[in-house]
Amino acid sequence: MAFSMSNLIEKLNARDKDERYMAMHDLAADLDRDNIKLENEMERRVVNTILKHLEDSSTDVKQQAVRTIAALARKVQEAQLEDIADRLATHIINKTDEEKRDIGSIGLKTLVGVLSQTTAPSVLKRVTPKLQQVLPRGTRHAAGMLRRAPGRRGQGTRQVWRLCVLRGWRLSRPVCLG
Repeated sequence: MAFSMSNLIEKLNARDKDERYMAMHDLAADLDRDNIKLENEMERRVVNTILKHLEDSSTDVKQQAVRTIAALARKVQEAQLEDIADRLATHIINKTDEEKRDIGSIGLKTLVGVLSQTTAPSVLKRVTPKLQQVLPRGTRHAAGMLRRAPGRRGQGTRQVWRLCVLRGWRLSRPVCLG
């Protein structure tokens, strides 16, 4: 399996955007399989490759990389999840590139949607300071992520929920802070 992943990572470096797109699609399909277990070094390589392709020159490859985040999040360790969330939050706070903000927002929403109750607190704690930076500017991307987080992951979302309330963001649904 490591050979297959390494092969796909190599294909992701191709010049042809269609080849990169198909390699990203195949990588997502491989990550979706239940029998896949990534070892530490391969996990880092896969995470770095997917995050690198969030800035690909091809919009299709970027979109496929964002879709791959959900499958990836189910396979990596908590430290890698924190790094992924941190990089996506960095995209959200980008002041000049709206496309990066959109990719970061969608990617972070995707990631938060698949976090377990054990990993959510540390991941949300890691990105909250960055998201606080954009709340005063009224950025819809941070608000969208914050609307999605409360109520989904129990105790670990208290900090995000309080931030939301303190900043005056209205949440569209009742929230259980269990």
